[in-house]
Amino acid sequence: MEGGTRGIFLDGYEGNSAWDVVDTSWYSKTESEESSIVFVLKIKRKPLYGLLTLVFPIIMLAILNLFTFTLPSNGGEKAGYAVTVFLAFAVFLTIMEASFPQNSESVAYFAIYVVIKTVQSTMITLIALVMIRCAAFDETTTIPRLLLVFVRVVKCEALRKRLNGASTTGAVPRA
Repeated sequence: MEGGTRGIFLDGYEGNSAWDVVDTSWYSKTESEESSIVFVLKIKRKPLYGLLTLVFPIIMLAILNLFTFTLPSNGGEKAGYAVTVFLAFAVFLTIMEASFPQNSESVAYFAIYVVIKTVQSTMITLIALVMIRCAAFDETTTIPRLLLVFVRVVKCEALRKRLNGASTTGAVPRA
């Protein structure tokens, strides 16, 4: 590389598949008895590879995750499907760990997005398992006490919100 008035001559430069050189410059700097030359390279990342290998698959998995609820609850397909999507998110987390810089001062927004989607996939898996369990109830099945307490708490909260909403509007709630 040689310096010039229009930047750095890149005659010997070989292109990179991940980065483009946008602009170059150089200047000399003299402090007391020491002199130095400062080279400035402005580079830009090429986003296509990251989009095709990380972003689009994660978005597709997020969409597929929602289709867990369209599967019938009478078999184990719903649980298997939900666990498979969850494991795919876990695989993408390990891929991202290897490709992103590891520091705690600044975390990539995309990494936070994938962690949130993994947590969401965990919740969807748990909901799918509860739905399968509830679908298996018949007249002879005893409902677990914890589930009964949970449903009663949720129903009371919904009723309380309904009554509070009705008292502000003046309407009488129907039972």
